[in-house]
Amino acid sequence: MRISGADLRDADMSGADIDHSCLPLWCGAKFKADDRICKQIIAHAKDIMKRSDCGNAKLLKLMDEYAKGWHREKDFKGL
Repeated sequence: MRISGADLRDADMSGADIDHSCLPLWCGAKFKADDRICKQIIAHAKDIMKRSDCGNAKLLKLMDEYAKGWHREKDFKGL
């Protein structure tokens, strides 16, 4: 299903399957998510930071600890 152009401000995305989605990265894209979605977002952000040589070891470790147990963790070894 495509929802491009949808206004997700104040949307409750808890329980949504966001695999293969593109989340908007502008400040007005404020929506509510559950822990599973937040862990997925953090895991991908951590991967981008590591590939880009950004952040520091302490921050990356904290992100790694939080993201543990996200639903696709085993598929993305080394994130």
